Amino acid sequence: MSIRQDLSGWQDIRNAPKNGTFILTRVGYYRPCVAHWATYGGRTRWGSDPEGFMEEDHFLQYWLTIDYEPTHWMHLPDEGYQDRVEEAHYALFHDDPTDVTERRARFFEEANETCQAFGMSRQEAHQLVDYTYDRPIGEPAKEVGAAMLTLTSLCVVADLNLFGCAEADLEKLQRPETIARIRAKRSTRHGRGPLPGFDPSTGGTRP
Repeated sequence: MSIRQDLSGWQDIRNAPKNGTFILTRVGYYRPCVAHWATYGGRTRWGSDPEGFMEEDHFLQYWLTIDYEPTHWMHLPDEGYQDRVEEAHYALFHDDPTDVTERRARFFEEANETCQAFGMSRQEAHQLVDYTYDRPIGEPAKEVGAAMLTLTSLCVVADLNLFGCAEADLEKLQRPETIARIRAKRSTRHGRGPLPGFDPSTGGTRP
């Protein structure tokens, strides 16, 4: 499926902000367009920013005569995403703070699950762990950049919408039932080293 045809992470336009915020919009599977909800010439609708691409009189003619009715929307890629994840932290960690040690373990877990989902074997994973830890330690900022770049490259060749996937997971993270499950699971993590806690709702027991 083409990236243009992937609607994962897109939300119904009826839930989009109408406060002038620029967002990414689309009509069905057609190419996305940056737009905002605004009023020009007495007409209120979804449309593009008038500045920089046409004269004012031409823009008003366009605004008043052309219809654009998007069906889906999402936040602009990477704009505010880290801030919104930070906001989600409060619901999850406000009374049981997380730290770099826990976050790096969960990142490592998710990175392994991603590679596993794409067919990497346990043997290949162990080979790469040994290869990595036999090399000099890198700088965090540089390695985060490389991790983001290689994940984006993976999404390109796998035909996945990176930020669509990210927005879908963040939306799920903020659901009350997800928050409750994660908080319950984290409460069982102590004494397990880098391993996550277990999910009490599944009837699991501490291994």
